[in-house]
Amino acid sequence: MALTLGCGAANTEQASIPPREGVSEPHVDTADAAVTIEAKASQPDAGPPSPEPRDLEATWGGNADDTVLGTNVTLIVNFVEVRKHPDADKLAAVLNATPQWRIAPGALEPVRDLDWVRVTGPTLVTTDLDDVVFQHSALDEKVDNAITHELKGQRLALQVRGVKAWTATIGKGQRAILHAPPHLVAIIARVDADSVARQMTGASPAHTIASPVFHPGEAMRLRALHPGTAMPAVPADISEMRLWVDVRPSGGGADIHAEGDCPTSEAARIDADTIASIIRQQNTFGVRIITENLLGGATVTSVGTEVRVHIPASQRQIEAVLSVLASRLNATPP
Repeated sequence: MALTLGCGAANTEQASIPPREGVSEPHVDTADAAVTIEAKASQPDAGPPSPEPRDLEATWGGNADDTVLGTNVTLIVNFVEVRKHPDADKLAAVLNATPQWRIAPGALEPVRDLDWVRVTGPTLVTTDLDDVVFQHSALDEKVDNAITHELKGQRLALQVRGVKAWTATIGKGQRAILHAPPHLVAIIARVDADSVARQMTGASPAHTIASPVFHPGEAMRLRALHPGTAMPAVPADISEMRLWVDVRPSGGGADIHAEGDCPTSEAARIDADTIASIIRQQNTFGVRIITENLLGGATVTSVGTEVRVHIPASQRQIEAVLSVLASRLNATPP
């Protein structure tokens, strides 16, 4: 996996944080590798390049300014790619046991039935404030019945034709649920129902909801503005963080990438050091055991005004993390 954060001009200093001494190592695939910090000059071959497209409308499945559905954090999952992974059934068990992912119980299972989902909100912590849009492959009638009977949805009249709408209590608040062809669902604030319905049908050409464009192997992407507000581990001066996960075409592994923007190159160097230190602190003896030393392969790099982190994950490490999540959620194993 790889994580990249963006900051100012770069120097050529390179430092390595040595592994801790005097700690017996658990049985893992690799040794307790050092978290490496590296600063490079801004050049084409400096650090892992970002594979994500820079066309924001294509990348995020909507308008570049995210006028209606966007706030501080946007998460998009490409379930078409997720389903190809050998551990897709294990991830499905975890998501099916997670309340926030139980969109329409009895009708929709995220890994099985969704093509993609986009979630936006202030922090993605309080689902009452999040807007959700997804495209599914299930029978529309089955989804409509689940909204009506499972979610106790009450029909909602809209000014836009061709879109079915309900109101229902989701989490702690009332939300509007819209269902439009082809297999498009939006869960949003009631006040936005008509404007979002126009986006779903193309009746508002300036603001449309389009399927996100993914690069090959991309399973997930996240964009967060001022991420340190919701994630204390992220340095406060990082103004934007972008993270994506690529599934490897063979071997069952994956790579996590992310990048964040800092004010100066010096800030990038300092933030790289801070992030590497946090990763090392989090990778305790117990964490190394239960994750098969996932964090041991982390590399933190500053390139110009960017900080980049790369964490490769083997299939064994992915399965270890999924096992921990399944245990905590009492998920039924596949």
